Amino acid sequence: MMNDVLTELTDVALRVKEAFENKDVAGLAALFTPDARINSAGRFFGLEAFIARLAELMESIEQQSLDITHIEESHITEQASFVTYLVEISWVNPRTWEESVERGAMSLELVREKKIWLIRGFTFSRRPPVADDSGDDVKPPTGGGVPSGPSGLDSLFSFWY
Repeated sequence: MMNDVLTELTDVALRVKEAFENKDVAGLAALFTPDARINSAGRFFGLEAFIARLAELMESIEQQSLDITHIEESHITEQASFVTYLVEISWVNPRTWEESVERGAMSLELVREKKIWLIRGFTFSRRPPVADDSGDDVKPPTGGGVPSGPSGLDSLFSFWY
């Protein structure tokens, strides 16, 4: 039974990845409960505000990818679960064609509703640079970033600027 739950939770994370990479904002929204809370870089959003800003963001980037590198933490039960995935997000600024890469943690608080898992809480937090074997800091490329819009797009995911 627990293996089924693990498979279902992994499927949700892969659907987040797929929706992001395909710029499928509606598909991503369908993965959340209506009352979901989203925390990005310390700012909280309701689902509607988050999706509106995400749609703007998707118009400002190209060749986006979200790679899930591994699971950092998990607390899994049959009806509610919490999983933190370490991820690497990359994108290209279409104006400058510079690539940017950001590493961080994507945490999902999931609840089972009508036999499917939905995201009730979503948090993305940047991870500081790590030292390589020589002790030198390895910093992710800063690249072109996403231009700010009049609606404060730069505050949606602070890693995109």
